[in-house]
Amino acid sequence: MLNRIATTILVTGMLVGLGACKDKVFDASAPGQKGHNNPTHEMGADSFVQRQKDCWDMPNAAACYEVGLNYELGISVTPDRNEALSYYQKACDISDDPDHCDAADKMRAKLEP
Repeated sequence: MLNRIATTILVTGMLVGLGACKDKVFDASAPGQKGHNNPTHEMGADSFVQRQKDCWDMPNAAACYEVGLNYELGISVTPDRNEALSYYQKACDISDDPDHCDAADKMRAKLEP
């Protein structure tokens, strides 16, 4: 009986703790995040190449968006707005996700003279 109560308290505490952290989850739809707040920052070259392959071969909209974000912010690669637009547009085409399409539209606006 004591073990059951202890387990219930432990699980309840873990669930409450997870709920308290829910606002700390990274929002991938916010392209302005840099450095350690951006999970793609820690990606590394091998993972970056894999995400590029995932984008085009699977195709995977989230991978396309992440690669576009890397190109926009210059994470693991030299910043390149044209490449960022290419990947954002691919993400939009695959998923029709409003966040992905919004990122493509914003990048397209930055490229217009």
